Amino acid sequence: MLTLLLATAAAEPCVMAGPKEPPELYLLSIAPGGDLFSSMGHTALVFSGGERSQPMVFDWGAYDSHRPDLFAAFLTGELSYYLAARPLHVMQRGIQAMDRSAIAQRIEAPPERIEALYSQLLIEAQPANRDYLYRWSDANCATKARDAIDGLLDGALHTALDHPVAHTARFEASRHLWRWPVPAFAWRFITSARLDRPLSAWEATMLPERLEQSLAPLATETCELHTGRYSWAPKTPPPQWPWALPGALGVGALAAAVRTGRRRVAGALVLLCGTILSALGLGSLAVWGLGGLEGVGPTENWAMAGPQSTVLVGAGAWMLLGRPVGAGLSAASLAVGAVGLGVFLFDALPQHQSNGDIVLALLPGLLASVWTVHWFAKRAPPR
Repeated sequence: MLTLLLATAAAEPCVMAGPKEPPELYLLSIAPGGDLFSSMGHTALVFSGGERSQPMVFDWGAYDSHRPDLFAAFLTGELSYYLAARPLHVMQRGIQAMDRSAIAQRIEAPPERIEALYSQLLIEAQPANRDYLYRWSDANCATKARDAIDGLLDGALHTALDHPVAHTARFEASRHLWRWPVPAFAWRFITSARLDRPLSAWEATMLPERLEQSLAPLATETCELHTGRYSWAPKTPPPQWPWALPGALGVGALAAAVRTGRRRVAGALVLLCGTILSALGLGSLAVWGLGGLEGVGPTENWAMAGPQSTVLVGAGAWMLLGRPVGAGLSAASLAVGAVGLGVFLFDALPQHQSNGDIVLALLPGLLASVWTVHWFAKRAPPR
């Protein structure tokens, strides 16, 4: 038997089969790490015993981290991952270096079926076969390992997980992205109401943590490989109310500018607000129109921040230059505010969208900017 020394003193070490012993299969679940691309955690399969001189890992989470268009490829749905086969001790070093918690679960199956799966994955890991197009919902390291285990168990896993759960994809992404509030906000802004439908337990296993939890009743052994600084995501997403703070600051600054009659200061603030809203809206439209990233599409958020927000850019620039705001520009600004407020009030999409943080952060600033433009439109600029 092979004892894995990576386990901490507080946790019982995993004891895997050694050479010539009956083969064993483990699901390896690794907690989220300290960078954005590891925020969802990681999954791999470990084979030990049999004809292998050491445990081998099959890892569907390998990708070229040095490609210059890495983030752009993700946003356009064109990011390729591949299946990598490597000795377990190589992955152990990585887990230890990144200080991420890791759990191994033994999956019981006939030895001949474990060996057949191992042989199949060896073929799939060949350079000519290993690449696949990443999709966060159904083609990632967790779903690939899940599908392999389900095939090994003749579909028993899929059958056991064929029931709905209470959480949604937006809920799951939000609780995993809590360390990176700006990317989390951007992700929630660009994604549509598709992420707000309830998941099935099978679909939820797109996340390593959910797959590990779902396999717990089937695992004949569970051991902790490493207890690291980085552990599993919190059970619930962070509260949404802090996103009201930037909106409140913007409203307060605009109110102060109006109260003191500082047209140019107010214009600069309206210009800033319009620029942020326009950038968010146009950027998400570009991701939707030019790429294939799942979940991006028509969203209520575009009513608050979209191409129409460029009206505020023009109005703010006009005020910053000390020019009078005409009736046409004032009316256009009011229309922009009415669209944003109306879609929020009447919940225009067929499926309800959970976007409270977006509303808290953007709608107050939008309405305050519209009101500021309209207020100064009634007053001639100082000579």
